Amino acid sequence: EAKAAAAAFESAIRTAQLPQKQLDEVTADLHTIAAQLSKASPSLAILQEAGRSLRNIVEGVTAGLATPGVVAAAPALWSALGLG
Repeated sequence: EAKAAAAAFESAIRTAQLPQKQLDEVTADLHTIAAQLSKASPSLAILQEAGRSLRNIVEGVTAGLATPGVVAAAPALWSALGLG
């Protein structure tokens, strides 16, 4: 579930016109999540921290920059990572 949610979020974020700094931060967090999910025993603490970081970035971005795809995909990723 988390892998599918992360893939959907990554796809959606590509359509957003985020400033480069936020895009770099999002990409780094997504790579962290992908690396953990590829492990036989991913660290829940690392997954949740990367998820919190992503959520903070998305919530901090001006509403006009977040596409409908990002707005729809983000809650599914937060849920899959146990962030509510």
